[in-house]
Amino acid sequence: MRHVGQADCSAVTPVVVATPAGRATAEDHRTVCGRLHALTEAWLRSLMDELGPGHA
Repeated sequence: MRHVGQADCSAVTPVVVATPAGRATAEDHRTVCGRLHALTEAWLRSLMDELGPGHA
């Protein structure tokens, strides 16, 4: 999300592109934001594990 200057995915208005299943919905947007959040959290946990105690 940093490429568009927003730290919060939900603050970004997605460009909706028609898909074979129809158009993207607000739920699709929430799902993508949730996945990005989960990936970021996992990356941070992994980084903290590598750095060890005292680096949180």
